[in-house]
Amino acid sequence: MPLDAVHAHAASGFIDDTAAYTHTKEDMEKQTRKIEAYSKWADLPISHDKCAITAILHGEAAKVGRGTPTNPMRLASLLDHGASLRIGGRPIPFKPPTETYKYLGVHTCPAMLWTKQLTDTMERVETMGTKLARSLASPRQCLQIIKRVIKPVITYGLCVAPYTMQELYQLDRALARIVRACCKLGRSFPTAGILREEEAAGWGLISLTVDYAQISTSCWSDPSQTGTDWVSSLTPSLTYKNVPGEGTQQLKNSWMRRRASTQASGNCASWSGAE
Repeated sequence: MPLDAVHAHAASGFIDDTAAYTHTKEDMEKQTRKIEAYSKWADLPISHDKCAITAILHGEAAKVGRGTPTNPMRLASLLDHGASLRIGGRPIPFKPPTETYKYLGVHTCPAMLWTKQLTDTMERVETMGTKLARSLASPRQCLQIIKRVIKPVITYGLCVAPYTMQELYQLDRALARIVRACCKLGRSFPTAGILREEEAAGWGLISLTVDYAQISTSCWSDPSQTGTDWVSSLTPSLTYKNVPGEGTQQLKNSWMRRRASTQASGNCASWSGAE
């Protein structure tokens, strides 16, 4: 497009929720220049208060043989204050690698700390559940809303956050409490009954362990290549606090692979958003 025709359009380009990952600060400087050049060309101002840059020094710590990858003083000397990277003449805010940043709806950080994601998810689920219980929706409508609106708030982050089994049980119990409140069930009504399939005289909510097994497996394997789809056969046997036989080990193996994957290996990573 000719430069004199750029402003003849409402928007020459679009960019949002952009993340740039590199291994060195020098490469990150190149990426910031690319983002800056594109934003100028498309006439899209960058919202600096929504931008952040962070890093974790696994490579340097391993090479030097001392120090920690999250050394705050070392990282600040590289990316904060006078050493800050800039876009549009303004410094990009620095975030320590142990401080989470909400990117695409998930609280993440280079140190792979997931407590914030769990607590934020719990708060959102409980708030939505409280509002639903106070609404005029019928029990059947409430159950459908829980399945189609509230539960997806949890499952959305399962492809990223490596939850433990106890954390999944904790989230299961939170959903079960909402069902009890919305459907006027007694507090003693068993969680297992709420999570059981409707065909087995349950409420059909299905445990999050099933979703976690399915999502983890879809991220790590391709059944069309191996010729086996153990998830389909495993799903019916996964129930609350009762994952019998071979399914237990397969679910645990999947979780262990997810945990192992959280060992980051680069030096620099940054997030930057444009509006």
